[in-house]
Amino acid sequence: MMRRLSRASFLLYLLIALSSPSEGADTFVVDATQVVYVFHMINASIVSRVVMNYSGTVRRLVWVDNSKIWNSLWYAPGDRCDTIFPCGPNAVCDTSKSPLCSCPQGFQPKNPTNWGFRDGSDECLRKTEVDCRNGTDGFALVSGAKLPDTSNSTVEWGGTTLDQCRTKCLKNCSCTAYAPANISGTGSGSGCILWSTNLTDLRVYGSGGGQDLYVRAAAADLDSESSHHRIHATAIAVILSVFILILALVGCCVWRRKKRSMPGMATFFTERHNDEGTEAKDFDLPLFHLGTVADATGNFSVENKLGEGGFGPVYKGKLEDEQEIAVKRLSKTSAQGVDEFKNEVVLIAKLQHRNLVRLLGCCIQGGERMLIYEYMPNGSLDSFLFDKAKGWIFGRDETEVNTKRVVGTYGYMSPEYAMDGIFSVKSDVFSFGVLVLETISGKKNRGIYDSSRGLNLLGYTWSLWREGKGLDLVDETIGDSYPKEEVLRCMKIGLLCVQERPEDRPTMLAVLLMLGSDSPLLSQPRQPGFVAMRGPLEPDSLTSKQDSFSINNVSITMFEGR
Repeated sequence: MMRRLSRASFLLYLLIALSSPSEGADTFVVDATQVVYVFHMINASIVSRVVMNYSGTVRRLVWVDNSKIWNSLWYAPGDRCDTIFPCGPNAVCDTSKSPLCSCPQGFQPKNPTNWGFRDGSDECLRKTEVDCRNGTDGFALVSGAKLPDTSNSTVEWGGTTLDQCRTKCLKNCSCTAYAPANISGTGSGSGCILWSTNLTDLRVYGSGGGQDLYVRAAAADLDSESSHHRIHATAIAVILSVFILILALVGCCVWRRKKRSMPGMATFFTERHNDEGTEAKDFDLPLFHLGTVADATGNFSVENKLGEGGFGPVYKGKLEDEQEIAVKRLSKTSAQGVDEFKNEVVLIAKLQHRNLVRLLGCCIQGGERMLIYEYMPNGSLDSFLFDKAKGWIFGRDETEVNTKRVVGTYGYMSPEYAMDGIFSVKSDVFSFGVLVLETISGKKNRGIYDSSRGLNLLGYTWSLWREGKGLDLVDETIGDSYPKEEVLRCMKIGLLCVQERPEDRPTMLAVLLMLGSDSPLLSQPRQPGFVAMRGPLEPDSLTSKQDSFSINNVSITMFEGR
């Protein structure tokens, strides 16, 4: 015999699931002792049956003759809460929670040990018995519920409101819960369903749906749990407040530490003017205080000196936040003023790139002009491209170029720019030509490669070209694995780019065309500019010996490349 509680579910499963076509008359019998449904398959060779186990699960099975097994086509219910009594009386089944069963507000498990092992078949008992006479009882809301079994319930239709339903339940001492009978339309529903015994087969839908059920509970349990929720909410609020306060304090400490590490740094020039009259709109970089830079570099100690360029030394330093920096300090003897320094800062700031050393800021204070860069622990790239340079011995008048206003790297500047300060589109062509010849030879331009004549890389290349020994310039590390014609062509293009007169040099567009095509080069190179490190060079004969000079003669100092 099937239980009355599962009869409606069983009929629903049959009507929905048994939808396969059949021939002949089907038999469907429902009485007090049984529910029978007989169907006939269209294909008589197919053996199919519907079974229901003790838990109320219905399965549609088909016999597979080859493997001699019953194959399950479908089963219902697939939800554990739809089985027969998954939880005990007064318990709530919820598939979205673990464990599956729980007690509503004001109730507790009868056997907590079994519930600890996730056996919710025991009932939920009231924590405190209700007091019907004083009228102090209340109701715990169970939202999104499938209403309990209505075997022991009373249904009232008509215009009964939800408040009237609540009043009726309170006046009836045996009433355990109530719910609206009609939830269609708007509002909280109408009509009234009253339960007078334990609530069985109660579940909620975690994904939405269902309706509200109001379960009777003692006022003490409702107040205590409400108080518990209030305490819990208060505790969460206090913990969150403390956590936010700690975060704020940590952030404040970090900010103050950074501020102490760079006390004179005005991000984006918050101070509108400095001691040199530099305005904030001139830059878009942080301004470091002189004391901060001095502390970071050990007061510009010799131990922290990385090297020295044309305009001053470079020092390694470390800020208080452990960030390593490289400080380029403009030499005191340099005539580069504020305007030139500002132009250099603006230019470098606009050239920020992931493959370039990042400029962190600058310092203009007390006659000091400094650039603060990100420190490169692996050193400069030229140390990997060229051999280690050896020191040169020169006289005092031969160590510097007689110009202090030109900004650039000696050895790459064109003659007209280095000597006269004239800059044109052909000036960059000269620098490009030097780079081409350095790439082919693996040597720096600023070096002596023919000691008898004092030739730098440009003069040495020109000498080999005139003698028909251009391939002797190629870097020895390459060996013989290179196309000789291409190397000679690139060498010729490099010599054309380093011509002394700008009008003899090609444009960069012409250089690109020459590098990208095999067409013959129209012009022949002449003697480059800056071919010697010291003394004059015979214009017509590079094989003649170097003229001797004494302090009684007029000496001509040639501007040399790097």
